Amino acid sequence: QEEMLRMKFRDITHPDDLDSSINFLRKMLAGEITTFQIETRYLHKNGMVVWVQLFSTLVRDDHNQPLYFILQIQDTAQRKQSEAELVEHNKQLTTLNRLGQELTRLVKPEEVLELVFTTVGEIFDNRNLYIALYDEHKQEITFPIYTIEGKRRDEVVQHTKERILGIAEGELSPGEDASFVSF
Repeated sequence: QEEMLRMKFRDITHPDDLDSSINFLRKMLAGEITTFQIETRYLHKNGMVVWVQLFSTLVRDDHNQPLYFILQIQDTAQRKQSEAELVEHNKQLTTLNRLGQELTRLVKPEEVLELVFTTVGEIFDNRNLYIALYDEHKQEITFPIYTIEGKRRDEVVQHTKERILGIAEGELSPGEDASFVSF
């Protein structure tokens, strides 16, 4: 508390927000406004940025001279986090909606696979995502490999006899599994 009382608001206000805060204080002192409310950032002593909602009023004496400011500061970090999560969730829903619309026009399984992989990559980290195509006639699984940017990089074909997924390690020929899981 002692440390805080020795500090000026300039010491704790984020540098990018300092000018707007000073501007509001000047307007209050000049009598142009009586109160203000802004969302601003403060700096914690550990260097972390803290988002706050700041409400300020200037108290004046009987001769209309400034006496002191009354401030109410509300930590809005949780609300900011919730807003960011909501924006991300809406982005995901929009992307999935677009996927659903685009899937209706595709015919080839390879096109569907590429669209699904690319779209999933927009929502999630797809570095460890593998989607397989199974050709029942040829008895083979194809694993198209994509880069993080969603561009097709390689393709691995795994021939099967009875099992499609969950092939035991002993049944894979050397290098077949490593060729698609190590990217």
